[in-house]
Amino acid sequence: MLFRLLLVLAFAFSLAGCASLSESECQVGDWYSIGKSDGYSGYVSYERLGKHNKACREHGIAIDQQQYQLGYQAGLADYCTFQRGLSEGKGGKTYAGVCQGDSDIIFREGYALGQKYYQVSSKINTLKRDNARLENEMKKVAAGSGEFYKYDGEIKANLREITLLSVRLGEVQSELSRASASAGF
Repeated sequence: MLFRLLLVLAFAFSLAGCASLSESECQVGDWYSIGKSDGYSGYVSYERLGKHNKACREHGIAIDQQQYQLGYQAGLADYCTFQRGLSEGKGGKTYAGVCQGDSDIIFREGYALGQKYYQVSSKINTLKRDNARLENEMKKVAAGSGEFYKYDGEIKANLREITLLSVRLGEVQSELSRASASAGF
C-alpha cells in the first residue's frame, strides 16, 4: 500500500515538472519577455508556445500570443548571429533551424565552425581518456607478467592521432579567428 502511494506521488511530481510555466508565471503573463527568452534560447516558436498555452490553460489563464511573438522575434534577433552560432556549435548543441534569411546563413556559418571545433576537441578528449585507460592497463600487466607490449602499439597510435588532431584543432581555431575577424568580432 505504501509502495503504491509513493509511486502515485512520484508520478504526480514528474508530471508537475513537465509544465513549461508555473501558475504564477502564467498569472504575471509577461508574454513579451517569455517570448524573447524563448527566441534567445533558439526554441521553435509554435512548440514552445503550445507548451506554454497548455500549462496556463491548466490554471485557467489565457496567453497573449501577439506579445509572445513580438518578444520571440526580438529574442531571435539576438540568437541568430555568427557568435551565437559559433557558441552553440562549440557546445555541441543542436540547431532547430529557427533563423530566417540572411541571419540563418550567418548563424549557420558560425555554427559549422563551432561544430568543427567541437568534433575535433571531443575526439582529442576521447583519445586522451583511451590513452589513460591503456596506460593503466599497461601498468597492471607490467606489475604482473610484463606483457605490456600489446598495449604499446595502441598507445603510440593514439598519441599519433592526438598529435594530428591537435594540429587540426589549431587549424580550426585559426579558421575561427579569421571568420570572427571578417565578421567584425
